[in-house]
Amino acid sequence: MSCLRKVVILFLLISMQGFLLRAAYAQESLLNDLNGDGVVSVMAFGDSLTYGVGDGLAPGLDVEEAPQTDGRAGYPQRIEQSYGISVENRGVPGEEIAKGGVERIVAAVRSSNADLVVFLEGVNDSIYRLDRGEYARLLQKVINVCRSLGKKLVLMTLQTPCCLRAGREPFIESYREVIKELAGINDLAVVDLDRAWRSTCINKEECELYNIPEGLHPNTLGYDVMGQTVLAELLGINIFASGGAAQLEQAIGAPAGTVVVKPDEVLP
Repeated sequence: MSCLRKVVILFLLISMQGFLLRAAYAQESLLNDLNGDGVVSVMAFGDSLTYGVGDGLAPGLDVEEAPQTDGRAGYPQRIEQSYGISVENRGVPGEEIAKGGVERIVAAVRSSNADLVVFLEGVNDSIYRLDRGEYARLLQKVINVCRSLGKKLVLMTLQTPCCLRAGREPFIESYREVIKELAGINDLAVVDLDRAWRSTCINKEECELYNIPEGLHPNTLGYDVMGQTVLAELLGINIFASGGAAQLEQAIGAPAGTVVVKPDEVLP
């Protein structure tokens, strides 16, 4: 066999291997110009976890109260910087879906040219023990609003707070179940932040992705995890697969080791 033929066969094998790897980990990208304005853009809607409260602090610091930011931080900033698309940060610290969220999203969606909306709310509702049924009713209203106004919606699951903010687990877990159930019923994509936390946290009880002991708002590393998990879902990449991190790095042109979300294929 000639050297040239060997090179061609090797090239084809490598190309096929790469194709199969991408096929195994990739789904359809959600980043499309749905409104036909020639630009792909995203609206990030939520509370302080969207706004970026607590960002800028490194892991390992002693933080009892996360500092406010200026709305130009958090996971929306990560997506803009790493992929170069516009992300509107429509986070409002302290907002509940039951008090402000449902009402505000109507005006926010109407005033935006974003192609899709990424939604994350509920952690503040858990403070006031909003029951599962009411959370489901309100989240379905959010879904209906986005659908009626022609916006593609992506839901995000809630991470469980820890430390000084522990004790909300039953409510957070019930909201998480609702998010997944309504996503299935309404055929919506889900960014599984809870899974990213479980697969990536080294200390499962006092996760180093949070500002500790505050235990609710992520630090710089935590917001990195949020941004990478959201962007992977938007690009149709399974970040939890063994090759998911490498595929996301390739998609955004980042060096190996940039993506810090850990795979965990044994999780359901």
